[in-house]
Amino acid sequence: MNHSFDENDHVQTSLYVKPTAKSATYLHPSSYHPSFIPTGILKSELIRIRKISSNERVFQEGVTEIRNKATRSEFPGKVINAAMEMIKEWDDDKRASLFVEATTKAANNSVVWVSQLPSCIRKKFSTIKKYLPKEVSLRIAYQKPESLQTLLFNPRALEADKSGVSEPCGKCKLCGNHGGTGSMVHITTNLKLKIENKNRNNAIKSKLNCSDAGIYVAVCNNCDETYVGKTMVSFKKRFTAHRGKWVNAAESNRDDTALLDHYRDHHLNIYENWCSKKNSTSWF
Repeated sequence: MNHSFDENDHVQTSLYVKPTAKSATYLHPSSYHPSFIPTGILKSELIRIRKISSNERVFQEGVTEIRNKATRSEFPGKVINAAMEMIKEWDDDKRASLFVEATTKAANNSVVWVSQLPSCIRKKFSTIKKYLPKEVSLRIAYQKPESLQTLLFNPRALEADKSGVSEPCGKCKLCGNHGGTGSMVHITTNLKLKIENKNRNNAIKSKLNCSDAGIYVAVCNNCDETYVGKTMVSFKKRFTAHRGKWVNAAESNRDDTALLDHYRDHHLNIYENWCSKKNSTSWF
């Protein structure tokens, strides 16, 4: 949040957007996620803006920022319009009701105010207390200033491992250890993505094999299109889920069948030829 004081020394708050996030976008609607996700994203963001904004002017500025971000993300017009219609009556009373809901859910009936402002102006925050219910306490937390250690040493710089590589473990089906296929794991130091017909390379920071988890990319051997997924379990377990959908020719569910749907939509001849052979071979 942005913090400021008006002529009466009352705290005013508004949306703060990091300079590096000025052109950021939300999850693209074409991704393999439920169709209600864009609507949920906008609703959550607008609730947050209504809570943050201390007056109508900064609220409308925040709404404009959210609407522009949704437009950049190619959200459907009807989704954006529905969100704008939802907030037409969101005045200060609506903001108060949202805070009541938040304080009611608080386990210890306290509100934590996090600020980067120097602690020497702590007394100015005392004006907030009279606007809160008596049973609610206000706690102020300040971000620590930079120390000599943080100025001279950046631990994040050590996170990137220049020797990062993707390689097979040699033990699972993904590596071709079972069945008639060869290894489906590329030995590479880069994730090669094709997004909007543009090729992009992202360096792999760690040494990974099929027993690891994280972000993975599946590349079509027929058109070089890419599917990007994220898994909390190992890559080989996630691949087994994809593989099971292929073996069973499952109906589309916009997630586990993403790879199968690609062949259904773009390589139908190959898919039908595979279907005719799958019962007589064990290559998959």
